[in-house]
Amino acid sequence: MEAPAGPEERHAQERLREMHDLFELFAGWYGDVRRLDTERLVQLLSLGAKVQRILEVKDRLTRLPGRRRDEETGPET
Repeated sequence: MEAPAGPEERHAQERLREMHDLFELFAGWYGDVRRLDTERLVQLLSLGAKVQRILEVKDRLTRLPGRRRDEETGPET
């Protein structure tokens, strides 16, 4: 990408980069899901909102007292 000419362009480029990363993540996920057999795919889809609750519990567990921020997120890449 070209260097942004101003704050609006910088913001637009950041958003485009975020959208690109999201599409890349989704494409990888789709490749994984596509290889699942039908029974396993039905199980995954049946989980629905339970997955959200599991992730929320995981987030709460990783924010235990005494943990540093870098321990929660891991090393930056």
